[in-house]
Amino acid sequence: MPLSVESDAGPRDKLSPMTRSPVVFRATTTIRAQRREVWSVMKDVVRWPEWTPATVKSVVALDNKALMAGRRYRVKQPRLSTAVWKVTSVDANRDFTWQTRAPGLRLTATHELEGNGPTVVNLTLTIEGALARIAAWFARAKIEKYLRLEADALKRRVEGKRS
Repeated sequence: MPLSVESDAGPRDKLSPMTRSPVVFRATTTIRAQRREVWSVMKDVVRWPEWTPATVKSVVALDNKALMAGRRYRVKQPRLSTAVWKVTSVDANRDFTWQTRAPGLRLTATHELEGNGPTVVNLTLTIEGALARIAAWFARAKIEKYLRLEADALKRRVEGKRS
């Protein structure tokens, strides 16, 4: 299955900044590997800059490297402000979700695996808050690009390890 990127935002010119509903962006790809192989790469967030440098410059564990609910990570991404992401849930070998906040915004990123060889990867970014629609309007192209690049890089990393 080829990579797909979508959002519920609709066309940029129809994305009303006055609506307070959340905006959801998604990227999906299929990786020719067992779920546990994909999970082992995906869960090791401090090593993401090794395989997705176009979207993640650094990840620093503020509590402990192990991915667990409540753990925090300082993430630096190109052309974005450094943010502290807090893990809100982890279901080992299946998914994890983390959140960050900025004035007027809450961003929630979910990384989900389905199937077990091939494995479908769903990356979702949900933007909520008083400024969600405005932020999505300004950042839509970058968000869609970064989701696509991250999904592609994860696929290359996992499938490359199998070669």
